[in-house]
Amino acid sequence: MYLAKIKALEERLARTTQKYRELRTRRNLEIEGFRTDVEQVRRKTRIYDEYLHRVKKLIDTNPARAVELAKSQGLDVEPVREQLDKLDTEIGLARSEGLVPAPANNENLSPQSEGRMEPERKAEAEAA
Repeated sequence: MYLAKIKALEERLARTTQKYRELRTRRNLEIEGFRTDVEQVRRKTRIYDEYLHRVKKLIDTNPARAVELAKSQGLDVEPVREQLDKLDTEIGLARSEGLVPAPANNENLSPQSEGRMEPERKAEAEAA
């Protein structure tokens, strides 16, 4: 009688132990995936932050060229400038809270270097 109960408890213990091992493995994989996602978001945020600063610099230093590029794409410059200022402010706030790392001074990091821009915009950005 006791041997049967002991055997049943041992089997239950083995199943429970295996279940918790699987849960631990799953949790570790989910944490790894989450960390990877966070790193990718930070990297993309840094890339777009640097790109934003380059575009803003273009608008501030060469407004005629910026207007020309905006008109060629059917955009009005003032709303774009306002959006850039708003994004710059939001990124500054996020950076002050430690949510976004400071931009690196690497000019090669941009959406063009990621290969995600259309060829026309890529050529215009390179001309700027």
